[in-house]
Amino acid sequence: MPLPPPNRPKEDEDYKIREISGFKGTLRVDRDITLRTQLTRLLTLSHKASQSGAFNIFPPKEKSHELTQPTTGLRVIYFIAGYNTLVDTTVEEESQNSSRTAANIGIPVGEILAGGVPITGMGDATDLQASAERGTSTGRRKSWVASGRGF
Repeated sequence: MPLPPPNRPKEDEDYKIREISGFKGTLRVDRDITLRTQLTRLLTLSHKASQSGAFNIFPPKEKSHELTQPTTGLRVIYFIAGYNTLVDTTVEEESQNSSRTAANIGIPVGEILAGGVPITGMGDATDLQASAERGTSTGRRKSWVASGRGF
């Protein structure tokens, strides 16, 4: 025996719709990875990469729909307790990627000249150091308006 169709709910009696303003939402993701290795006392390498992104929404107004008499809905197999709709929403999407690689090399000239025997006054002052670094960064931002309801 099929169920009879449910009675249509009445606004302000069974459910309410409220307008909400000033809503802002952000979803942000950040990732970093760093690798540093010292291959010998003479050579050190490092690499760092990062990614970040954000998804922002800015609706000028939002509508909140909620049941004021949820027991009415319990008589039906499926029901929704409440939901929100965003109206004429501005959406922004941002992303950024960056990477940096560096190499350092050091030659202990003082120690080499002394044959590994420490000599006063001929220590770190005669050592040679060199380093190189390279980095890149890219960013992107998109923005659009999702007109009407249904976002």
